[in-house]
Amino acid sequence: MNRRSILSISAMTEAGEGTTMRRCLAVFALFTVLLLPLVPARAAAIVDGAFVADALKRGAIVWDVRDAAAYQRGHIAGAVNVGDALRVLRNPTTEDFIETERIEAILGDGGVDPAREIVVYSTRGHVGAYFAHFAIRHFGGQNVSVYHDGIDGWADDKRPLEISETRLAPVTLKLAPNSALAVSTAEMLTRLQDKNVQILDVRTRDEFAGLDVRAIRGGHVPGAVNIPYEENWVDPGTPGKLARREGEQSRLVAQV
Repeated sequence: MNRRSILSISAMTEAGEGTTMRRCLAVFALFTVLLLPLVPARAAAIVDGAFVADALKRGAIVWDVRDAAAYQRGHIAGAVNVGDALRVLRNPTTEDFIETERIEAILGDGGVDPAREIVVYSTRGHVGAYFAHFAIRHFGGQNVSVYHDGIDGWADDKRPLEISETRLAPVTLKLAPNSALAVSTAEMLTRLQDKNVQILDVRTRDEFAGLDVRAIRGGHVPGAVNIPYEENWVDPGTPGKLARREGEQSRLVAQV
């Protein structure tokens, strides 16, 4: 079968104080999903809470990729944490991976071995989980899954949470990046005229149209198709979140 190549793009932006990333790496979210059919059959791509519970029983690594403070407030019993994956594994200036040797040390100290079965999670639908999935694949892992509903789904299902830290035995890692999972700007330019390549822009519709500029320039790559990654899933908690936000706004207005 002749499989068409699919490239996805997204601007990676910073907001807030310093280099805190609040909206980033949508490219990895959709790119990871697009690669899911290429993952070996033993690795379920997106999994549910029952899968995570079974994975823990068979000794898989469950990796909580949120920041340390969130992890300490409560996490899946048995899950490990090495800090916010979006921050500790990436250079805040270039937004590329930090040096491979440093990643070997961070993951190795936490016992996160890409050669083992790994389930990653964050909050529901957070791109951090999909970035972690991409990172494990990028560094050679083949048996990695995303628990899309994350800590929110786990709590909704009344499954056990804990606040004590889980520590795995450190491992010595020698990682070899797989450059085939992403393309450079030069490679992108060479593929613009290739009819067998589809370019997906997974940012918001306003960013795609150049109305919301969060990169050096507004607009999109010629020929790209816009499929915002956030429109590919539905948060069942949305009504409640909106109601809470409206209530908070009402209280703030009343105080003015």
